[in-house]
Amino acid sequence: MRCIHRASKKDKKAAKNLEKIVDLSRRHNHEYHNEDLAQILEYIDQCLLATREHLMTEENIKSLKPGKNRMKFMRLAEKRANKVSKQLLLIGKLSNKTNYAYSSEEVAQMFAYIEECVTAARNRFQTDTSGPEKTFTLGRP
Repeated sequence: MRCIHRASKKDKKAAKNLEKIVDLSRRHNHEYHNEDLAQILEYIDQCLLATREHLMTEENIKSLKPGKNRMKFMRLAEKRANKVSKQLLLIGKLSNKTNYAYSSEEVAQMFAYIEECVTAARNRFQTDTSGPEKTFTLGRP
């Protein structure tokens, strides 16, 4: 990201310098020959080509590929999100009143805890705080 920000600053400077070259002939009525203009444009083309070749080296292209930590995050995030999804589907199956007995307060407690865990997990991506370390239990008779 920092590279893109710096490149856009440099791009603006280069554009201003090109505008100055064009202004030389407009404002100050500087005389120039076609050969001079061709030399300037040829030099600019060479600089652009050298920059393009430098940026497109194999080393720089490799840096565009996801790194080891990024790949590990993607693999584990997908695996864990799918695991949570499956567990939530299993919790939904507990709603079958022919097989399970529960009160609306117990359901509210359970989902409040799940929502608290989701909020804590989301907040960890924004800060360095940890989530609730307690485990969920219902008051058993």
